[in-house]
Amino acid sequence: MLTFSPKNANNKLMENDREVNHRFVAIRKTKGIKQAEFAKALNISRPTVAGLEKNAKLSERNIKAVCKAYNVNEKWLREGIGEMFNSSPALDESKHTEQAKQLLKYLDQLSPRAQDFLIEYAEKILADEKALRGDEPKKAEKSD
Repeated sequence: MLTFSPKNANNKLMENDREVNHRFVAIRKTKGIKQAEFAKALNISRPTVAGLEKNAKLSERNIKAVCKAYNVNEKWLREGIGEMFNSSPALDESKHTEQAKQLLKYLDQLSPRAQDFLIEYAEKILADEKALRGDEPKKAEKSD
């Protein structure tokens, strides 16, 4: 006969909380960002992030904030089910090539700093391609 034990139920809840904490850490590490940057994006302090990564229970607000800020699959964060990140809505548009969809998928997983770097790099590549094709707008000539 199975009996309900508050102690066993409490242990299960604590075990799930630890798993959520591990997934919380995994998000930050996958994004490649420091605790301070993570804290700023979630509007919490760095020591709070450190506590959440160790063993503090994530509040509903913190769960919602991390999912929104980093496009995290909430079911994955809470239960470990599915992919870490949601697919980008832009990925579902049929107008994108497979290469563009793959780039968008990777972009969603990068930290904001890495995204900025990639954008700058893409702008340089585009400028080089335009120059090679002769699409570069002509610069106004100086008159003496």
